[in-house]
Formats: sequence, C-alpha cells, structure tokens
Amino acid sequence: MKSSCRGKMPKPFVNSVPRRSVVFKRWTMLLVILAVTALFAMVGTTSAAQKDATPKAQDNVAVGEPEVKKMLLLMDQESDGKVSKQDFMNFMEAEFDRLDKKKEGKLDVKKLTQPPAQPVRGFHK
Repeated sequence: MKSSCRGKMPKPFVNSVPRRSVVFKRWTMLLVILAVTALFAMVGTTSAAQKDATPKAQDNVAVGEPEVKKMLLLMDQESDGKVSKQDFMNFMEAEFDRLDKKKEGKLDVKKLTQPPAQPVRGFHK
C-alpha cells in the first residue's frame, strides 16, 4: 500500500531542494572567485604604489631637503646666518664619524633607520 501523503506533495517543492543546493554552490563559487580576484587586484595596486612611493636616486636629494634645512642652524659655525660649503662638509663628516660606531668607514642603513627597541612592559611594584 502506498502512503497517501506522498502523492499529495507538490512536485516543485520536492525538486527545489537539490536545485537550491546547486544554486548555493554556484553562488559560493562566484563569491570565492570574486574574493580571489579582489585579493590579486589589491596586491597588484599595493606593489605598484610601493614602487611609486620609493624615491628614485635623483629624487633622494629633494626628499632630504627639509631635514637638511633644519640642520643648517647647527652648521653655522660663524653665527653669521650663512653656511659655507666647508662648514656643511665639516658638519656632515663629523656626523658620519659620530654614527660610524665601529669606525669602519661605512654606515649600516638598516640599523640606523630601524626604530629603537621599545622597553618591555611588565609588572611594576
């Protein structure tokens, strides 16, 4: 004997369950593809922006100009408001010697440009 409930069930409802699964899988795949595409786009623009942000060799002088202007007051040996090329070179040589702790005639750019280590915070009494 057949159950009377099965015969009365509407067919679209029975067929829509597997169909929803297929639609869900397609939407999931579409979202994954969009997410991966967005990630590749972000990586591409980030690396391009980093290349643009890195100054070229000829631009290095212009990039450092504001810092050099601030140091001019320190370079003025005669206190006449003027800095000669010799004053400038003497100051830079003395600064180089001060930074060259090992007296190797070279400066380690990575060591000099990294931020100082932060003190370890612990429990204080």
